[in-house]
Amino acid sequence: MPVFSLGRDAIFHKAPKAALQIDGFPDFYALLGIERDASRAKIDDAITARGADLLAASFSRGGKNEWIGLLERHLHDFRPVLLDTSTRVAYDQQLARHENGDPQALPFPAWKQTAVSSNRLSRGLKVASNGLKARFRAALWDAEYM
Repeated sequence: MPVFSLGRDAIFHKAPKAALQIDGFPDFYALLGIERDASRAKIDDAITARGADLLAASFSRGGKNEWIGLLERHLHDFRPVLLDTSTRVAYDQQLARHENGDPQALPFPAWKQTAVSSNRLSRGLKVASNGLKARFRAALWDAEYM
């Protein structure tokens, strides 16, 4: 069973065709390569696959493209934002504001700060990072090529 996603060689050459950021606000769905109405299981699998792709890219000599840089920057934000229902709704609303060009739309750092201060995001960050580390550890130790 391969640890990395099937098209992982493409990550070294080109970014996905979808816009990765909308007015400076990261589109997590485009970064993960999933639909906006994806299920929790599909989101969880996509996060793990992109994390493995990022790990593979860290060993590459091909350099980084925009997609790899954004994955690296937001890898710890995916789980708490997209897997918590209320935070995901707030994220989707903010993303829609950026798509519509709303001048009241917050940049991502400011939105994240308000989400953390309202205690939506903070309780999920610790659990999400521990779960991700455990999954990477299991993927690397249980891999067939080792």
